[in-house]
Amino acid sequence: MSSEEPEPYGFNFLVGVMNGALFMFGVAFMSPTTVLPHFINNFTDSRVIVGMSSFLHVGCWCLPQVFAAAWIERFPRKKKFYLIGCLGRLSFTCTGLWLLSRLHATEPMLGLVLFIGFYGLGMVMGGLAGLSFFNIVAGAIPAHRRAAFFSARFIAGGCFMTLIAGFVVKSVLKQSEGFDMNNYLFLFSLGIGLMGAGMSVMLLIRERPVEVTERRSIFSGLWNAPELLRSDPRLRRLLTCRLLSMFSRMCWPFFIILATDELGLDESFVGLSMIVQTTGAFFGNISSGLLANRLGNRFIIRACSVLEILTALYAGIAGAWLLLPGQALVPETVKLIILPTFFLMGLAWHADFVGGTSYLLDFAPEERRPTYVGILNTTMGFGSLAPALAGFMSGQIGLIGVFFMSALFGVAGLWNSLKLATSKSG
Repeated sequence: MSSEEPEPYGFNFLVGVMNGALFMFGVAFMSPTTVLPHFINNFTDSRVIVGMSSFLHVGCWCLPQVFAAAWIERFPRKKKFYLIGCLGRLSFTCTGLWLLSRLHATEPMLGLVLFIGFYGLGMVMGGLAGLSFFNIVAGAIPAHRRAAFFSARFIAGGCFMTLIAGFVVKSVLKQSEGFDMNNYLFLFSLGIGLMGAGMSVMLLIRERPVEVTERRSIFSGLWNAPELLRSDPRLRRLLTCRLLSMFSRMCWPFFIILATDELGLDESFVGLSMIVQTTGAFFGNISSGLLANRLGNRFIIRACSVLEILTALYAGIAGAWLLLPGQALVPETVKLIILPTFFLMGLAWHADFVGGTSYLLDFAPEERRPTYVGILNTTMGFGSLAPALAGFMSGQIGLIGVFFMSALFGVAGLWNSLKLATSKSG
């Protein structure tokens, strides 16, 4: 252990990984790319609403952070805000789930609207927890260890535990031939319980307080954002790359819709797609952790742009071929053809997070980290509206057209990533 590393680094590393394993295990049962879009699709024919499921998970989590950042900066310790945010997320999600369970038999659309509303509020509170989490990690984990830390968290939670969740989802949904509300109530309740367990573990982390040199108003993050963007070209370029990345992923919630609605695969395919996506995430995390240490976080961001392009292109080409008139393929063959889409998506999903977040923490000033993270995540929040746009565009150009449009955004993102400046990690 180097002299630069704080004394409890090993303990904090272990606690953070355990937190990630449990929390991501729970999140997997409400996956925004498979389970949640497919669940909402059973209540409505509107693909705009289906696309909004991704916004709920990402956008509601990201958008408020620029406001919360200045407030959190006032305090040397952030753990209490993590606790408040997590409790709020779990409470609102539980309330929405309870209302849905009470209303789904008599007023299904009202139940869905209330569930979506409370789930969105829960994700807003989750954004407060996430902002606090990143600032806790920035002080608890040394800069040269953060990529490995995030990679280890995602291997434990986003890979191994999510893989188990995929088998559970597949098994539960396979019990009925069609949509069964009770199956989803069970899966969502299980997810909420596991997220609560992950939150409890995170409270054990030994936080290093940050010296507060200035107390800013709650709106200062919003007012200061234009000046920070003008004065820091690294932040400006990273925001552009992440925004384009969000638009290159706008088609992701619709891969499962293509498989089940357009190609006629059964409910259990939702679990199978999670398993394949998680397998891709495993390889993505292993490689991103190793490559980030050797080649730097810029390389990871660029590699993810390439993967986003390949994912959308493969889905578009495979989907167009499978939907050709006269195709008479058996379901098992259709699965084999469409599953690589989910593998590629898994490769890009968490590796991008490892590279992008670590790159930001490399150059963000310590006393302004909450504001930098808040600006980045709020920008991503606006970008997360892209799937709703994709849902609207699917009515004009079809799902295949949306896939190819996403690939074009990926090309633009790759071009911008080539202009990223060197950071501490390379």
